[in-house]
Amino acid sequence: MKRWKKPGRGSAHRRQEVRRIPVSFDDETFDEVRHLAEKAGISFAEQNRQLVEFGLEAVRADKRNRNAGR
Repeated sequence: MKRWKKPGRGSAHRRQEVRRIPVSFDDETFDEVRHLAEKAGISFAEQNRQLVEFGLEAVRADKRNRNAGR
């Protein structure tokens, strides 16, 4: 495993396209994510990846909408 010198870069693993980072949740958020993962039949980590991707898509869409309104 390769460690990066700068914070926030995560750690590289065998697959170059994957980086890992430690992340913390309050109890309520953890339970909600765990519930979603169990309901979907996927791992906690995969549920987190999906939620982050959905969030990024929402941010991109919001940015496009704001730029289109100019």
